[in-house]
Amino acid sequence: MAILCRGTRFDAYRKNCTLETIKEAFEDPQVGTPAILVVEEVAALDVRSKTPSVVVCGTEHFTRAFQDQCSIPCTRQAYVQIVYEPDKKIDFRPYSHVVLTGKAGIDGLFQMMEDMREISHLQFVTIGPSSAKYLYDTYHIHATLSHHHILQTN
Repeated sequence: MAILCRGTRFDAYRKNCTLETIKEAFEDPQVGTPAILVVEEVAALDVRSKTPSVVVCGTEHFTRAFQDQCSIPCTRQAYVQIVYEPDKKIDFRPYSHVVLTGKAGIDGLFQMMEDMREISHLQFVTIGPSSAKYLYDTYHIHATLSHHHILQTN
């Protein structure tokens, strides 16, 4: 058996158990709602993906071009165009990478956050060496990947 909790959210949790241990499994503090109980052969399947999900910040033209070129099997939950609105916020928790190009895209990302810890889990990908330099010089963040790594990985 498997108890699958919050299956569509970033904090999804799976607790494996048997009929004999199900009571103990429900006592696990990480088991909560919403949840489903899966039994028999289906419970043995684990389809959790290890592929990255990507959020792209930049102009509409850039984000569309990047999306068209991105060949990795990633979950494309959103491609965000930077709009300078003080109340606009992005939930970065579902993403593993953020792709940035140019001063406007980089500055826009940081203007849309209230707390730097919101992006502490992200890997930063920059398009072009000047974007990587600006990201480091202005925000003291090293780009961990170039656009070639993420576009050509399969």
